[in-house]
Formats: sequence, C-alpha cells, structure tokens
Amino acid sequence: MKKILIVLLSCFMLLNINIPTALADENNVPELVSHNVVLMDAKSKRILYEKNADEVKYPASITKIMTMLLGVENGNFDDIVTMSHYAVYSIESGSSHIALNENEQITLKMLLEASSIASANDAANGIAEYIGKSNEGFTQLMNDRAKSIGCTNTHFVNAHGLHDENHYSTARDMALIMQTAIQNEKYLEITKITNDFVPPTNLQPQKRPLNTNNRVMQKNSPYYIPEVISSKTGYTDQARHSIVSYASKDGKELIVSIMDCESAKGMYEDTKKLLNYGFENYIEKTDINDLLDFPSIHTPFKLHVPSSPIVGLKEPFKNTLMTQSELNHISFTYDYPTEINEVTNKDTVIGTCSLLISDQIIQTSDVVLQVDITSKLNNFLTFVFTVLKWFIIAIILAIISLIIAKKLYIAHRRKKRKKMRELKRRQEARKKYYNDL
Repeated sequence: MKKILIVLLSCFMLLNINIPTALADENNVPELVSHNVVLMDAKSKRILYEKNADEVKYPASITKIMTMLLGVENGNFDDIVTMSHYAVYSIESGSSHIALNENEQITLKMLLEASSIASANDAANGIAEYIGKSNEGFTQLMNDRAKSIGCTNTHFVNAHGLHDENHYSTARDMALIMQTAIQNEKYLEITKITNDFVPPTNLQPQKRPLNTNNRVMQKNSPYYIPEVISSKTGYTDQARHSIVSYASKDGKELIVSIMDCESAKGMYEDTKKLLNYGFENYIEKTDINDLLDFPSIHTPFKLHVPSSPIVGLKEPFKNTLMTQSELNHISFTYDYPTEINEVTNKDTVIGTCSLLISDQIIQTSDVVLQVDITSKLNNFLTFVFTVLKWFIIAIILAIISLIIAKKLYIAHRRKKRKKMRELKRRQEARKKYYNDL
C-alpha cells in the first residue's frame, strides 16, 4: 500500500511538472474557419496572430482599399470626373455597380463613397482613370504604392478586384495596406459612411441610394461590431469571401485581415473573434521610449560634444500591444558605432535601434545624432576669427564715428563763424547809421 501511494504521488508530481505555466491569454486564440488570417496592432504594425498570412490569394473587392487610398492621396473631393466608355462597360455583367453612364459627370467624393459603401466597380474604374489617366497607369500607381508600404506578395491589374489570374495579394499585405490607409483622415471620413445617396448628375436626374452590405457595420445586423471604424469586404467565386477591418477600443487599435473564407458568416464571426481576442488579451505599452538606454559614444579630445544625450531615435517607437507576460520580455538592440572620430552634423543617421519582445523584432528605428560634433581647433579658430571680425568692425565703426563727429564739428564751427560775421556786419551797419545821423 505504501509503495502504491509513493508511485501515485510520483506520477502526480510529474504531471504537475508538465502542466504549462503560460498565462491563459497566450493560449486562448479562437478557432477560425477562414483560411488566411492576420491580426495586426494598427499602431506598431506588430502581427499579434497570423494564419497562412503570406499565402497568395485573390483579393476581390478589398482591392478597393488601395483604390480609395490613391484616390484621397492624389485627388480632391470636389474634383469632377467624366465617366468613359471603358470605365462603364468594361466590368463584368452582374457585378456590383451604381449604374453610371458614359459621359456622366460625378464628383470624386461620390465615386469614393460608392466604392466603399456599394463596392461599385464602375465607380472604382472612374477613380482609376481620373487619378492614373488610364487603367494601366493607375495599376502601376497601385503596385508602386504597395511596394512603398512594404507589400511583398501583391500585384494589381485592376482597380476593382474582379477576378484576374495576375491580380493577387496576401492577408499580411492587405493588413499593411489598410494600416497605411487609416493614417489618412480623408480615407477614414469616406469609409466611416454606411448610408448616403448620389445626388443628381448631368445624365441622371434621380438620387441613387448607397447602403452598405458590410454586416460588421450594419447596426441592425447580428454581426455588427461597434468598435469597427472602417471595413471593406470582397467576394468572387475564385477568391471566396474576404474582409479587412479596422477597429478601436480603449485606445487599442486593431486590424483584422481575412481572405479565402467559404462563407460570409464564417468571415464575420472570425472577424469578431479576432477583435475580441485582441482587445481582451493585449494591453498597450505606452512608455516604451522611456526604457531606452543608449550605449555611450566616445569622442577623442580634438572633438567637442556640446551636450548630452548625444544620440536618439529619428522616429520614436510607437505604442505597442502586448500580453501581460510579454511586459517582462522587452529588450532593445543597438547597432551603431560607440566611437566617433570625425566632425559629424546633427540629425546624421549613424545606425539603428530595434525593439524586441521575447527576442522577436517588433519595430526598428534609425539612430541619429542629437547634437553637432565639432572640432575644438575649428571652434577655437572660429572664436578667434569672430572676435577679430567684431574688433575690426568696432574699429571701423569708431573711425566712421570720428569722421562724422569731425565733420559735424567743422560744420558747427563754420555755422558759428558765419553767425558771428553776420552779427558783426549788423553791428557795423547800425554803428554807421548812428554816425550818419
């Protein structure tokens, strides 16, 4: 009996040793049905969760996030766009549109709203031709902008997202595009709108209603998410369901990017699950930059450093979302020389600094000089030359002052002598007058 108790106790101890000690917030990622998923911290761009994030997929109408971004970056709301034959009739029959006509004139703002709210493909074409002068010109702008954002697996061939084998992206790249778009106030202004109407135009005397079909933004929908500020859905038979959403709660900002989901229901539910997971399990670290401890930089005696600190970040690290347990695993790496042997100007980039959480790089920023590092000899010579310069200027001013004073004195003397001669002349004239009497 005693041996049995010892064996049982030993087994119990072994079981306890193998029980994971990680906090619950690191193990409660929800079960998802979507094939490609990214949950991103919208401020720092940190990926909080990913699933097949870099697998190339067809984006369908979430393409219009880039279309609208280029529209607000390169145009004005009041610009008038004239719809071309191609813009109106090149889209697939039965695809989303707002029945625009060839030669119809409409504001860029209404085309942007129609692209966002109604996912109108004709409106997206209108934006493309107005901004890029042609579909080809606009898609070049789209691809260039995607590269500038950091997208590595994205290629656009149209502005609307209707299927093309060469039109593709990834969940990660679409999250990056949304993260860039929400930095633009005009983009947010347009994409926050869920209901509006297109006013009468030169060819259409009637108003055209615009009502969103995006259920995360429909207040009467069971999938409504009040924290969502901006969201775009997409669907084609080849792409299946996709959605990219930006949400904010208690200062935390999240982006959910979903591609290739079999059903709209699954897509909406996965969006809500991921947002809840992010808001509930992550806290915002706001004092990251206060933790920085830059290694000191040595300079030889011949160089002068006016003040401290010598270095700093070109761009401060952005507030970052992390779990409670990650707060104790923050570190930094510094990659810059610890000695400077030559004159160097303020704001010169000398290296980089990276923020890490559990040895994973989260953000990287350039390290710059915050002061001018100058030559002591040059400073001394400059001081001497400055003193000499002002001494010479003072002497010149003194000489000029003396010359002016002398001229004034001479003029004064001449005036006085003239006055005395005039007085003497008058006295003599008066004396002569009395003598003649």
